Amino acid sequence: AQSLEWRLKVELKDINRQADAAIHRAEDLINKQYEPERTDQAAQHFKERQDFEKREERIAGKIQNAFSAIRHRGEIDTDSARGAVGDAFNYLTNRKARAEALDKLHRIKDRQLSRAQREELGAARNKINADRSALLSQAKSGFNSDRMAMLERHAKDKKKMKAAWDARTDERKRAFDTVVKKAQVKKSAKARPEQESQARKDFKRAAERAKRKRSRGKGRTRTRD
Repeated sequence: AQSLEWRLKVELKDINRQADAAIHRAEDLINKQYEPERTDQAAQHFKERQDFEKREERIAGKIQNAFSAIRHRGEIDTDSARGAVGDAFNYLTNRKARAEALDKLHRIKDRQLSRAQREELGAARNKINADRSALLSQAKSGFNSDRMAMLERHAKDKKKMKAAWDARTDERKRAFDTVVKKAQVKKSAKARPEQESQARKDFKRAAERAKRKRSRGKGRTRTRD
C-alpha cells in the first residue's frame, strides 16, 4: 500500500507539472500571436492621431473629426447626460472634446483587444485544467482499483499462508504423535521382559519351597522305620 501511495503521489505530481508546463506554453503562444495585432493596432492609432491633427488645421477637417466622434458616440460616451444633440454640438465646437473622443476610442479598442486575449488565455487554461482534473481523477481511480486488487491478493495470500501453516501444524502433530506412540511401544516391550523375569523368579521360589517340603517329608518317614 505504501508503494502504491508513493506511486500515486509521483503520478499526481507529474500530471500537475505537465499541466502547468502546458499552460505556460499556451500562454506564450497566445501572447506571441497577439503581439503583431497589438503592433498593428498601435500603428493604426498613431496614424489616426496624426490624421486627426492634420484635419484640425482646416474647418472641414474639424467638422470631419466631429462627425467621427458623433459616429462613435455609442462607444465613447455611454454615460453622457447631454444627449445626442448636446454631444454633437460639443464635438463641433470643442477641439478638446474631439481629441478626448479619439483617445477614448483608442483606449476602448485596446481594452477590447486585451479582453479578447484574456478570454483566449482563459479558455486555454480552462481546457488544460479540465484535462488535468480528468487525469488526476483517472490516476486516483486507478490507485483505488490497484489498492483493492492488492488487498484482495493479500487476503488470498494470507488465507493460503494460514492453510499452509495449519497443514504444517497438523503434520508436526502427526509426527509427534508417531514419536510418542513409538516411545510407548518401546516402553511396553521393555516392561514385558521385566514382568516375565519376575514371574520366572516367583515360579522358581515356589518350586524350591515345594521341593524343600518334599525333602522334609521323606526324612520324617525314614526316621519312623
